[in-house]
Amino acid sequence: MKYKVIYVLRRLFGLKTYLFLFAILTIKRLKRYPFGDEFMHFISLIPNEGVVLDIGANIGLNTTPIAQLRPGVTVFCFEPIPLNISTLERVIRYFKLTNTKVFKIALGDTNGEIKMIVPIVSNVLMTGLSHNYQEESTTEETEGEIITAIVKRLDDIPEIKNAEKVTAIKIDVENFEYYVLKGGQALINKHMPIIYSELWNNEVRTMTMDYLTSKGYVVKIFDGVKLIDFTDEDSFVNFFFIPSGVKIPA
Repeated sequence: MKYKVIYVLRRLFGLKTYLFLFAILTIKRLKRYPFGDEFMHFISLIPNEGVVLDIGANIGLNTTPIAQLRPGVTVFCFEPIPLNISTLERVIRYFKLTNTKVFKIALGDTNGEIKMIVPIVSNVLMTGLSHNYQEESTTEETEGEIITAIVKRLDDIPEIKNAEKVTAIKIDVENFEYYVLKGGQALINKHMPIIYSELWNNEVRTMTMDYLTSKGYVVKIFDGVKLIDFTDEDSFVNFFFIPSGVKIPA
């Protein structure tokens, strides 16, 4: 039913207009959506200075509240999907955000090119689920629009290398988080930013957690009010990585 409604609305408004209207409505009602309170808690941890990375910026649902509520920061937005980029830039103009910079690239642990797929689910092009394309896979999510994007390591981006302080990272890249963060090893070592990440319950989660804890991070989850320690028994998808020794609000 959900996909049928989306399909009808996209046919009615056109895909670009639908995505823009969806972004505006979601941003204005952020707290009512799943993980809205959790994301607002992440923003509360960000100092009002330095650079914040929105990796997997999509259509600006996270970029916008960060830029609005932390006007002293510069938000670097990373997004490789052309349709998402055009919507993201339109959203930035609509909200008159002057403290953002859009990087139209993918991120990883190598420099070059990468194939990505925008999956089609129930005849609906799901731009928010775009991910690394695996040709050998035979799952439903290999059906969709395949694009080739430029991929870079965070550590090789001049604006990152020259940043005085990177205070926080939000990352949601559909099971590619470990490789992106691995490509930002120098950044992490230098700045130790707070990291808010979606991680599926698989080997990439384990790799990412092992990598960041080896760098001196502790893993936290949001219980609806505050951050608490993560245990393997917890069934969560979003995680806060806090540098050891950093005090967080009780």
